[in-house]
Amino acid sequence: FTAQLVAQMKPEDSLEIVELNQVFCTHLRQQFPQLKIHEMSILDYDPPQTYDCILSGLPLANFPADLVDAIYQKIFQLLRPDGHFVIFHYIALREILARVGNKKTRKQLGTILHIEHQLKDLILSQTRVHFNVPPAIVTVRKRPEVIQKLLPA
Repeated sequence: FTAQLVAQMKPEDSLEIVELNQVFCTHLRQQFPQLKIHEMSILDYDPPQTYDCILSGLPLANFPADLVDAIYQKIFQLLRPDGHFVIFHYIALREILARVGNKKTRKQLGTILHIEHQLKDLILSQTRVHFNVPPAIVTVRKRPEVIQKLLPA
């Protein structure tokens, strides 16, 4: 995935990666020494600038709803006002969790889907990639005018 991004970069482009997994960061540094790799949680990332585009493959359906809320807030803070947030998730994962997950998992997924429903007006495009393994959905969102908590207090 990163190799495809790097291959499409123009000389004036830059790509920074924020990744929590130390082993994956080591791999990325070896594979792409030209990139800036920040080994930390996105919630701890505090760059001096904002970004035109943020791309995420975080498996939000696996996270507690309050963490998902915090991640969205942080990402929107990191975007320029006219920036875009691109996220992909695997279609089958959510369907499987919704059907066979335990009660806690189904409730968590329902809350996350509620958060995403609140963000529906920010969607610029959604593309299903059926030939991906597993099939995925890519969603592009704009930054909200006001960044606020998505979960009820």
